[in-house]
Amino acid sequence: MNRRLEKIKHLARPKVAALGAALWIILCAVPAMAQGGAAASETTVPGGVLVMITYVVLWVFFGGVLFAAIWRQRKLQRELDGLEDRIDRLLGTESN
Repeated sequence: MNRRLEKIKHLARPKVAALGAALWIILCAVPAMAQGGAAASETTVPGGVLVMITYVVLWVFFGGVLFAAIWRQRKLQRELDGLEDRIDRLLGTESN
């Protein structure tokens, strides 16, 4: 069990680092985009459209996170049920 936990931690580290790097890039880019300049005067996207796009992107992201959590929980439950059955077979006991 301990080896599996270490493997999960090992696999999660790059994902967390990638998420942190993506957030860092986004947070650094926002002030630069807010300053405007020549490119900003040529762009004519209304603010309401940008807010709606951001709103949709955030809900898709949160939905994906929720879906991943539910999927992992179900996978873990199946694995625990399988281990429970295996222990019952090895010990010769019945579970309720």
